[in-house]
Amino acid sequence: MKKQYIIALLCATTISAAIQAQSITEVSDSLRAIVRSATDGNAEAQNIVGGWFYEGKHVTRDYEQAFRWWSKSAKSGNAKAIGNVGLCYQLGRGVEADSLRAVQYYTTSIRKGNKKLFESHVALADKGNVFSNVFVGESYIEGLIVERNRAKAIPYLRTAAEKGSVDACVSLARALYREKRVKEAALWAERGALKGNAEAEYLYGMFLIRGWGVAQNAEKGADYLFKAAEARNRAAMELMGDYYMSGTGVVRNEAAAVNWYMLAAGAGSGLAQMKLADCFRKGIGTEINYDRALYWYAEAYRNGHRKDFEDLVKNELAGSPFEAYMEGLKAVYFRDFAAALKCFKKVEKAKIPEGRIMTAVVMCDQDYAKHNVSKGIKMLNKELGGNCLANYFLALIGEELGQEATGVDDIDVYACMSVAALCDYGPALCHLGDMFYEGRIAEQSYGAACESYARAFELGQLEERSARRYADCLRTGRGVKAADKRLANRVLASIHTSAIPTLLGLVK
Repeated sequence: MKKQYIIALLCATTISAAIQAQSITEVSDSLRAIVRSATDGNAEAQNIVGGWFYEGKHVTRDYEQAFRWWSKSAKSGNAKAIGNVGLCYQLGRGVEADSLRAVQYYTTSIRKGNKKLFESHVALADKGNVFSNVFVGESYIEGLIVERNRAKAIPYLRTAAEKGSVDACVSLARALYREKRVKEAALWAERGALKGNAEAEYLYGMFLIRGWGVAQNAEKGADYLFKAAEARNRAAMELMGDYYMSGTGVVRNEAAAVNWYMLAAGAGSGLAQMKLADCFRKGIGTEINYDRALYWYAEAYRNGHRKDFEDLVKNELAGSPFEAYMEGLKAVYFRDFAAALKCFKKVEKAKIPEGRIMTAVVMCDQDYAKHNVSKGIKMLNKELGGNCLANYFLALIGEELGQEATGVDDIDVYACMSVAALCDYGPALCHLGDMFYEGRIAEQSYGAACESYARAFELGQLEERSARRYADCLRTGRGVKAADKRLANRVLASIHTSAIPTLLGLVK
């Protein structure tokens, strides 16, 4: 038998057994037909069977089975089933409760024509249901299902906020602010902030710093922003970077600013990525590091800051050591080693470490006709110190070419890669994680591998192979405290193609 047929047969048997377990002496032909149709993949029938399990009709109530059958139907585009999956996420029946996903499924269901679902939420909202009030209010705010109308949204959001919904406090504060009811907005932002909501803390911090609807108090505002930033609110982390850079509400500290930019950049803020790249390129709050600068410029470019980088190339980078660095990398990509070395020499003359480091890397490249591994290794050793790039490449070349060719043994490889990883250098974190995962050079440890992968993910620098390995560990619970499928999906969703080749194409 084919696998699909066996699965369908088992499903049908399970449902039939469940029906018979209810001591129903006669199962009608119509019920049997629905079961057969559901197992054959009919979306409408699958939705019906899901309803049986949810309500305990004809079968023993089983929310997990209900969720499974509704999910099957939803995948086929059944609007009602999509809404039913949303119900499961809202109430946490058959699946872990997730209000955000519930809203996503409800919205999709309504967009697909299930208008009665929105009407039912309006009716529930009018009866005081908190979730429905938030859902209807947000629907009017976003204009995704109904025509955008803040005036209609505000009463629904206020009802939910008064009943204790922190999410409603945040949305209400934003809506009131856009309606220029600033004092009211500040009051609701404060109420949410006092309950420890990071988004509300961010909003209230902004109100205080700028004096919107409250007496201006930059220091108190910065305190609230700090709380939000510590909770990993992306906008707050970016602003903390700005405020530490300018000294607004805090003592000016460029190094602290870079740290906050790094966290915000890792969380996907394109603006923070641009600012972080500038810091690495210019040596503001950190040592100059062209490799990291290019990485974050590429991420910012991918996240919508294309024109910003293109303007930077035209107006600021022309004739600069950073442009020469990019030209050198481009030459290496096309295996034009002579041109690459000329470019890296310009970088070296500017006393930028990457000049000598990349020259050393070229010297170790077996495709370079005049390669000299011994010379390249000596150059890298001179640059080690705390330089993450030098440590990374020395470890990489030592591992690839072996001790006989490089004089770099396994202990040195591990030590150098560890130093680079401790500098929060993404490629090193990923490579070290892979070494632990495979038991290569380092003793195999899925736990140690996941620690490296987790840090790279937090910093927004997790590479594809490492991401897939980390996601697999999260799904299976291997090397982590407990399985986390939601985090695994987030990790997989973060995989993307680097924009660095595109950026290199922008230089001459």
